[in-house]
Amino acid sequence: MKGEIMKADEIKKAILENPSLPLVFSVDSEVVGDDSGSWVAHGYSVQVTEYVIYDDGDMGRFYVKEDIDELIEQIAERQDKEDYEIAGIEARNMDWVKAIIIGVDI
Repeated sequence: MKGEIMKADEIKKAILENPSLPLVFSVDSEVVGDDSGSWVAHGYSVQVTEYVIYDDGDMGRFYVKEDIDELIEQIAERQDKEDYEIAGIEARNMDWVKAIIIGVDI
C-alpha cells in the first residue's frame, strides 16, 4: 500500500509541476489482452517526456523519446536499404508531443 501511495504522489507531483501537459496512458498489451471486457493493473510508472505514434503500415506504435533507437530501427527496416542515418533524421523530425506518460503494466 505504501508503494501505491508513493506512486500516486509521483503522479500528483508530475501534474502539479506540468499543469499544461496532457496525460497519456500507455497500457501494456498484456493488461488488456483478455476478453472479459474489463481489466485491472497494479503496476505503473510516471514520466514527463515526449512521445510519438508511428504508423508502421500495419498499425500505429507508441514510442517515447528515450526509445528513439527502437523507432529508428523500425523506420530503417521499412526502407529498402535499411539506412539508419536517414531513419534517424526522419525519427528526430517527427511531431513529438511532450506529455505526462503514465505507463500501466501488470
